[in-house]
Amino acid sequence: MTIEFDDADVARTVSSCPYDHGGIYKHRVVVLLTYIRDPEWVSNCRPIAELIADANPEILQNLLVELVDSHPEIADWVETCLTTTNDDIDTNSSVSASLDSIRRQANHVLPKPGQRGYTDPTLTSTNWSRKD
Repeated sequence: MTIEFDDADVARTVSSCPYDHGGIYKHRVVVLLTYIRDPEWVSNCRPIAELIADANPEILQNLLVELVDSHPEIADWVETCLTTTNDDIDTNSSVSASLDSIRRQANHVLPKPGQRGYTDPTLTSTNWSRKD
């Protein structure tokens, strides 16, 4: 839970709660009330941009790899951000993709053996061939 203040009010709040539908909801209220009553329970953290500004590049690289490993759904976003610039975008060129990235996504979203919705690909009537 992150709550940012400006000079007069709450400027922004961010929460990982899946029931966050905008506005000030119960978890934000709890943090604010806790801060009023027991401020030592709430830590004052510097923004991430400030924390990483002077960080060791090797540490940042390791953190990013760990983050992607623990959240594979962001791998493509990270890859796109690191490999694409506005100059790289050409609407007339062909599209290319990382096979590892596609494999990670497929493994993440497709049902695994024993899960509902899984179908054994060796039992399907459609045979796919691969060009080598």
